[in-house]
Amino acid sequence: MNEISNESVWLSIFEYSKKTGKSISTIRRYIKAKRIVSQMIDGKFYLLVDANRNANEQVDYSDCQKLKLEKQVVFLKKQLVAVQEEISELKMLVNLYERQTVLKNTASGCNQPENNIQ
Repeated sequence: MNEISNESVWLSIFEYSKKTGKSISTIRRYIKAKRIVSQMIDGKFYLLVDANRNANEQVDYSDCQKLKLEKQVVFLKKQLVAVQEEISELKMLVNLYERQTVLKNTASGCNQPENNIQ
């Protein structure tokens, strides 16, 4: 196998799973098939990860994540503008209906007290 560099890091299966996005059972299969450099310490498997490679993957991941987040921000801003316009239109309709109701009530005499109460 490859030489172990000074910049290599040993990670638990769980940590390796979080870093790579692979399931724990998949990682266990990789260990069994010897696709990953591993060692057992105190009953736990630890996997060798090159720190430089990991750093490069992290940068790529963060760039990708940043791009996704920027797209989401643009989408959410558009959605916000659309909802604000809809709210404005609804406020205008409420005001219009309230004015119409007030005008109908005053025209029909609903606001005048009745004198025929017995």
